[in-house]
Amino acid sequence: MTESPSPASVWNNRHSYLMTLPTDLKKRPQELTHRLWRQLAVSAIAFGVRCAERKKFAQGLDLLRTAERFSQRADLDRRTNNELAAYVADSYSFYYLRRNKAAAALEYSQRALKAHQRLRNWPHFAKCLLHESMILSHLGRHDESLASLAGVLAMVRRGSGGSSSNAQQLCMVAVCYHNIAAEQLMAGRFAEACASSQNARKLARLCLSYSNRWLHHFEGTHKLALSGLAANMAESDAAAGRFHGEAQAEFLLKLSEELCST
Repeated sequence: MTESPSPASVWNNRHSYLMTLPTDLKKRPQELTHRLWRQLAVSAIAFGVRCAERKKFAQGLDLLRTAERFSQRADLDRRTNNELAAYVADSYSFYYLRRNKAAAALEYSQRALKAHQRLRNWPHFAKCLLHESMILSHLGRHDESLASLAGVLAMVRRGSGGSSSNAQQLCMVAVCYHNIAAEQLMAGRFAEACASSQNARKLARLCLSYSNRWLHHFEGTHKLALSGLAANMAESDAAAGRFHGEAQAEFLLKLSEELCST
């Protein structure tokens, strides 16, 4: 089996192709030139993020710097410059989070949030809010993380997070509920975590083309929540002088699973 090309090599091929176009484009409408430069910047961002996912940090940083340079081209209109700069900032945020530099990640995430807010680009603002919540959790600021996650859900309910029929948005909400469940687990709020993780699982089934990569995380979190709930109930019963055998404990776990899977 041949090895799949690296993100950096795919980027180099696309970049080489697009860089052969400008001479010919002088004979074409300016709109096409604008579109191609924007596409080149977005491609650099996408491949930079992919490199960061694979922990190829040197290549990822080089691609993000290239995207940052392309995003400020004078032949792009001001709104496109600002929009691309917001995408670059969000990608830098992910890059630094992957490098366990949460403080730097938060700084770039907040830049992206402010930029998307100025542009009134609410779907991307909601995504950045979700990203910010993850960073805040890494920093141990769990109440703020939950507040950001609640903000995402509030935007979706208002209809400002994009179309509710959009599979990508459904996946975003599923991830949001999963992350809420994770925060609730850390706080020992097992019943709430069960409800949140079940919401994540239900929504994920409606957008498998996007959510498939996270399903095993959702299932694992739900099982942890159920186990925590069953253990918590057993402890409460023991404190009240009601002791259960192994068979009763297993029945209690199954019962809690049924209650939280409907």
